[in-house]
Amino acid sequence: MNWNILKILEGYIGRGRAQETTTTETEVVDKLGNALGRLRELTHKLEQEQETAAERRAQELKDERLKKEIERAHSQMLQAILTCHKDLGTGLDESRLKELHDLYEEIPQPEEHGRPTSLQNMIKYATAKLFHEELGPPSWQKLLTALADKGIEWPDPEGLSPNATAEEKEKARAHYQARNESAFLERPLRHSGDLIIGVVKIWRASYPTPSSGLYRETVYEAVASAFRAESLERALKLASDVPEELVKKIDSLLTEELGVVYRALNKDDLTLDEAHQANQVTSKAYCCIIPRMLWNHVKSQALA
Repeated sequence: MNWNILKILEGYIGRGRAQETTTTETEVVDKLGNALGRLRELTHKLEQEQETAAERRAQELKDERLKKEIERAHSQMLQAILTCHKDLGTGLDESRLKELHDLYEEIPQPEEHGRPTSLQNMIKYATAKLFHEELGPPSWQKLLTALADKGIEWPDPEGLSPNATAEEKEKARAHYQARNESAFLERPLRHSGDLIIGVVKIWRASYPTPSSGLYRETVYEAVASAFRAESLERALKLASDVPEELVKKIDSLLTEELGVVYRALNKDDLTLDEAHQANQVTSKAYCCIIPRMLWNHVKSQALA
């Protein structure tokens, strides 16, 4: 309805002329006024709903555009990573990289207080985490060796003076490379898995330009992450099938380590401090001792 018509009718209803009508006419006019009031409310509500729907649709379109931009950024970096693998002759193609990414996705993740909720998942996660940490340095060295074999230098640090001497450049490059190595070694499990296929979630769609040093460094780190994942895959497979002799050794050591726990649990007057100590001993046994013994068993083959 045209708002000008509503205003005319409202004006007509409000004028003194309405007072000169008969009682029946007054009732009709009142009803018409009420109807017009309700119509105005409904019209306002409809306009609000339309505005809300329009805003929601605008946000949906914005989210869709962002999603496509993120996918393009991921795809572009994955292609750069695949090119680097090809240049270095690693033999790893896209399907293999996705398999290595999925390996990290299948590792149980901590769900509360930094640890998995079930004992089995706690041991699996702790074992994978230790293997991942131990395999970091040799994987990084493998990357550096591969780059050196192909005569590829590490990118120059951002902001390096164009007048820097060769010695200054080398020193700055070595410092920058060491910083990247530290970041690589500390990269969490799933972040490493994501990087293998070119995903850096914190960047969303704002990836650096492909020609930048940061972009090239990230590609190199992705290659090193793939090396690490291959070794991790091999190590976890070996750890899943340990000899009976090692099983007995682990059982014997756990019995010794958990003796204090058994004694504490059998006490009628268990104190809070004793309960806390028992929990610490149990966590150490399952999160440190078992993974370390498994690593000692598989490391020579995992690093081969």
